[in-house]
Amino acid sequence: MSVVGQPERATQNRVIALFRDELGYRTLGDWTDRPDNSNIEEGLLTAYIRFFNHCRLHSGMFLASQDVRLL
Repeated sequence: MSVVGQPERATQNRVIALFRDELGYRTLGDWTDRPDNSNIEEGLLTAYIRFFNHCRLHSGMFLASQDVRLL
């Protein structure tokens, strides 16, 4: 990791610790080197949407994934 990236990684670790330890979220781990890594994990999001029965959000999921690819 470059010297420039070290402060960013430290900040990310603090944010992860906050969500995990203080807010009770579970982490999926570091997926940096995972094949087909994406900002939006469609399988996980779809399962979440189905669990909460918000089927109308499928169109929002599609639009969000398109916006991410344009960046």
